Amino acid sequence: MRMHQSSPSPSPVGAIVNGDEAIVLANHHQQQQQHQQQQQQLQLIQAQAVAAAAAVLHQQQQQQQQQGQQPPQGPAPQVDRYCSDCDIRFSSTKTYRAHKQHYCSSRHRE
Repeated sequence: MRMHQSSPSPSPVGAIVNGDEAIVLANHHQQQQQHQQQQQQLQLIQAQAVAAAAAVLHQQQQQQQQQGQQPPQGPAPQVDRYCSDCDIRFSSTKTYRAHKQHYCSSRHRE
């Protein structure tokens, strides 16, 4: 009588895999390594871009500060908005000038 093995026995942990499985595992491992390297390269490129942008921003801020260190011109001298001829103080220079040009000059010509 012949005895057949009904099912293959489970392979122990760490057992050697057959050739096809070894190739698949090696390819998978290589792809994982390539993916990790690509991720690291991408992170490096992103970090370099952020550093470059920060350097440009810093340079722009320095230029603005240097321009801001010039002595201030001071406020523009305020034009008196009071018409002594009519005894009126105007709220804006624009209305004061319009008054002087159109109303006051024609009223006080005598």
